[in-house]
Amino acid sequence: MAKSLPIKWSASRANLLSACARRYALQYVLGKEEESEHYDRPSKLVIDQGRWRPPRDLMVLTTKDVLRQRLIEAAGGVLWSHDAMEATLERKLKRRIAEQRGQQEHLARRMGWDKIPQRRLSKAKLTELVNDGMERLVAAETHPLLCRILKGARDTEWLVPNSLQTVDVDGNKIYAAPDLIIREGRKWRLVRFSGDIFWPKPSALRRVELNAMILWAQESEGLPNSPRKYKISRLGWNDGHWVLWSQQGSVKAHNEVKKLIANDVASMRQVSRTMGPARDVDKLAYAQQMWRCRKCPYRWTCQGASNPIRARLEQEAVEVENSRSQLTE
Repeated sequence: MAKSLPIKWSASRANLLSACARRYALQYVLGKEEESEHYDRPSKLVIDQGRWRPPRDLMVLTTKDVLRQRLIEAAGGVLWSHDAMEATLERKLKRRIAEQRGQQEHLARRMGWDKIPQRRLSKAKLTELVNDGMERLVAAETHPLLCRILKGARDTEWLVPNSLQTVDVDGNKIYAAPDLIIREGRKWRLVRFSGDIFWPKPSALRRVELNAMILWAQESEGLPNSPRKYKISRLGWNDGHWVLWSQQGSVKAHNEVKKLIANDVASMRQVSRTMGPARDVDKLAYAQQMWRCRKCPYRWTCQGASNPIRARLEQEAVEVENSRSQLTE
């Protein structure tokens, strides 16, 4: 019998599962079956495809990486010039785009496609993205939350955690590390950097992610255990400005997010059970809202995106037939 792989929770995984069980399974169930890192193994191709993003999304991720790097180096007294910041942003963004392009070319060859899934990015578009990212990074220097830290303030204590570090919560592995931790007197502020936001106040789903940062902090060495010792914050980009939302940690929110994570983990386990020993992704439902398919990185290989109406009709027919078979047994 194959060894059961442990369930790992993150807000992005939970959101993905609620949006489309197939996409979740492709990236986090099928894609994790093999341990080999060979570039041509099927599961690695599946994982890589799940990480494909539009160029603008890659810019947002890269800008966040550069901001975190600046904060790490500021703690050591290293301050960046705007020229250094722009060169780093452009280099990292080019690398991300090139890696994704290489993955798409490789998959196209394996699949026998006539063209690459995404167009090659023009120099003008790259420059536009770099300028957009620089606007965000420069604006961070004047935001009240970050301005003194980015100047290497000696009277402030802060930490940029490893985003890949998990903690054990009720037997589950949780990805919920804050992007930045700031000590404010006897309390600690846990900060999440967000990309483009439409409303200052985060949605209910986003607040789960923010409150999960407290669960992560409680299991981390040197940080307090009481939820009341924390303040959670989201710093998001809206209409050319960084917008800060904050909320005091509470025992009620802490207990609620633990229950929600437990429910998510149970749903993730159910996906594996539904697929069965053969890991049959066709047993899973397509996304209910077809608009979700438009930006899905699996849309080039998923019938639910290429021919959504037919795919859903065929799936419904199979479900009806399976129900009839069970009734006659």
